[in-house]
Amino acid sequence: MKAITAFSPKDEAIVDDRFKKIVDATPLGTSLNASIKLTSYSPDDMKYESSSPANAVAVFSEIYYDKGWKMYIDGKEQPYFRADYILRAAVLPVGNHKVEFIFHPASYYTGEKISMAGSILLVLALGGLVFMEVKKKPEADKKAA
Repeated sequence: MKAITAFSPKDEAIVDDRFKKIVDATPLGTSLNASIKLTSYSPDDMKYESSSPANAVAVFSEIYYDKGWKMYIDGKEQPYFRADYILRAAVLPVGNHKVEFIFHPASYYTGEKISMAGSILLVLALGGLVFMEVKKKPEADKKAA
């Protein structure tokens, strides 16, 4: 917390030690010509276009949440990390790239599949009961006659 009080967020980012490997894996440069632009926004899918003459760290004005979010650079999944205590950040490679954050929680989609399987089993069970009742009815009518 002390580090947050004495830094310039425009020029530097504070990264937790847990994410040091991600940042240290790539040599970073600085450039006034680097840019990043939000091109499409929905709550579960954000698309950016980035351009940089050197590898750089981008700090996004979004809350870091690692459960369910995936980041893709040019369609290939890449790691992202927490910076400045609460924000999402990523190392962006040199050049022009499309960056996309997609919220796709595995637990939700697993639950959705389980729910679908349960619904199908319920419909089959109810259909089986109806079939058995319909089958019993003609036999009861024959015995009554």
